[in-house]
Parts: sequence; C-alpha cells; structure tokens
Amino acid sequence: NHPIFLPIKENLLRSEIDSFFEENKIIPNVIAEIEAAELMRLFILSGKGVGIASKISLMNEVNKNSVKKLGCLKNLKEKFYAVTRSKINQKSLLNDMLEKFKQGPC
Repeated sequence: NHPIFLPIKENLLRSEIDSFFEENKIIPNVIAEIEAAELMRLFILSGKGVGIASKISLMNEVNKNSVKKLGCLKNLKEKFYAVTRSKINQKSLLNDMLEKFKQGPC
C-alpha cells in the first residue's frame, strides 16, 4: 500500500475521494492530510508518496516528466473562480476563459 497525501477532511473534495476509496474497497495509507494546494504539490514533488492534485497545480511538472500521472479521477469536481481585485469590464475575456474551463475533465 503506497503512502498517500490527501486533502484535509474539511476540503470539499475529500468526501468524494473517501467515497471513491470506499466504493473501490481501497484502504489508503494516508501519511499526511494537507490543506493547501501548493503544499500538496510540494509533498508530491518530495517523492515520499502519491497525492491527488488538480491538473493545473502540476501542469509544469507533468509536461517536464518530473512527475508521472497515474490516472484521472473523472468524477471528482472542484470549483475554481476567476477573480480580480480591480474593477474590469472584460466580458469577452471571461467568456473565453469559461469556455476553456468547460472543455471536459483531465
């Protein structure tokens, strides 16, 4: 059983991940519960275990073959928000971004 890093129980994805393990009769060897995505990324890059992370958080490492993508949990969904601190009126930019976000999982 490989060591695994998981999001903390309060993370919205955690209940879906736990359900996946239960449905597939997998007992994970959880070695750390991590709150922040960047911290999860660093733990994964340490090479001391397997982690579940969003595609975007490890895109550079996957492209450089620094990490190996083991699979995709297609039923997991997480909400991401486009935000800004200033008032902008770039409706077309936002629409283009939203269309790209909708182009399917993984």
